[in-house]
Amino acid sequence: MASKAEPQCFGRPRAAAGQAGVAEVVVVGAGIGGALLALALARRGVRVAVVDLHATYPDDFRCEKLNAEQAAMLADLKLLDCFGADAGALTERGFRYDALVAGVRAAWPKAVRFTEGRAVAVERTADLQTLVLADGERIEGRLIVMATGPSDKLRASLGVRRKLVRERHSVCIGFTLTPPPGGGFDEGGLVHHGERAGDGMAFASFFPAQGGMRVNLFAYRGPRDAWTLGFRDDPLARLTEAMPGLTPLLAGAQVVGPAEIRATDLYETEGHELDGVVLIGDAFRSCCPATGMGVTRLLTEIRLLVKTYLPAWLATPGMGADKLAGFYADPAKLRIDERAARRAETGRSTSTRTSLPWRARRSLAELKRTVVAAARKPVAPAKPQS
Repeated sequence: MASKAEPQCFGRPRAAAGQAGVAEVVVVGAGIGGALLALALARRGVRVAVVDLHATYPDDFRCEKLNAEQAAMLADLKLLDCFGADAGALTERGFRYDALVAGVRAAWPKAVRFTEGRAVAVERTADLQTLVLADGERIEGRLIVMATGPSDKLRASLGVRRKLVRERHSVCIGFTLTPPPGGGFDEGGLVHHGERAGDGMAFASFFPAQGGMRVNLFAYRGPRDAWTLGFRDDPLARLTEAMPGLTPLLAGAQVVGPAEIRATDLYETEGHELDGVVLIGDAFRSCCPATGMGVTRLLTEIRLLVKTYLPAWLATPGMGADKLAGFYADPAKLRIDERAARRAETGRSTSTRTSLPWRARRSLAELKRTVVAAARKPVAPAKPQS
């Protein structure tokens, strides 16, 4: 359910951009990033147009759980209400990505102008941008924000180049289990890390979701490796083979439905500083899902745009590349991008390398997890002495 719109806080000239039919911001792509940005802007009185290939977002295997940091960022943006849960409940259970997107879209105010279609070109000036759709429709706006994910065609048409850092960096495999008879999982979920140096296993995350206990396994394998494809035939056997320590916990569990597999290439972009266009999320650079930082990066960018940059940009004429460059150079954005990239490389190296320094690093990480787990374990009350 959409909350009451926040008071308008964007003061800006209306002469050029106030014409009927001209948006102030055109968002291309309405997955979780584009949908949240459109909602945050519309609630602040910004005229937003949204373009996406699908009026109803299709079933998709992407982010299935949020962490406490991400829930706090949503609360700061006053966007928690569209998830129908408080911050605690939002981080305790999993969800389907498409259902998450649907909830955000349902919260859009009526003023958000949505168009189902394929964007094929952008005609740019320093003042006004025109998004051209495949059917010939033209949508005008002062600024275009590309939240198109890894899709490359529209970026390429703008001269934005993808710089590949590592092809097939990691793979995520997801499937659902029913608990073993008479047993079950901790309702709070479980994270189980790779057990052997060089095994290429990051971790398996177990969390309650609709239909049972959801498993997300993150590994540094190719999507077409025989090992990976084996999860389509028997995901439970493959999982316990990779992580034998899970065997007692999973004895008697049953798999519900097929396993889903999604691979990630690590890439950055070049040539993205353009008149009238800003890239966010995976449209700007990819993030290894094993880091858990994809949504954190995205929400950092949305917060910067909504709270810092767009109010200033819309308050003055023009949308030249020199004006927009400050967003890409913002210290908070640079820090989160660097943090995600560092975690991606460290996580892969810790799981795949077997040299002494990396074995030592792996052992230290295991020790830290053991200490943290022990600190969180409740202490049983002392028995009264007779």
